[in-house]
Amino acid sequence: MKVEEKNESDLKQDQSNNPQSKKDTDVVIEKDKIQDEKNKEAEGLESKNKEELNGKKVKELEEKILRTLAEMENRRRRFEKERDEAFEFGGFAFAKESLALIDNLERARTSFTNNKKFKENKDFPIILEA
Repeated sequence: MKVEEKNESDLKQDQSNNPQSKKDTDVVIEKDKIQDEKNKEAEGLESKNKEELNGKKVKELEEKILRTLAEMENRRRRFEKERDEAFEFGGFAFAKESLALIDNLERARTSFTNNKKFKENKDFPIILEA
């Protein structure tokens, strides 16, 4: 037996003894019922508010995930483009540096062949042939 049922049975016994207390008891019971209904409504509103907040949080998190995924995709595309450009133009940079090196070696050889001191050295022609 619940506490409310026990209290109601006690109140009914008291009511049978006193007619005025019966009216008071009915008022108290009605007030309790009204209060219970208000509490249930408040709990319902609280649960709705919590659901709305949770829904908003879920939407915010979904948006963050979508933004992060889009950012990752953009980075991947940018890196692929940079890699392709590096392969494409990397050969040009190598050729440019190689040409500069070859030009410097040719200038050095010309400089050595025009220098009198190197011409007098007997090992100089052997160095130039190599």
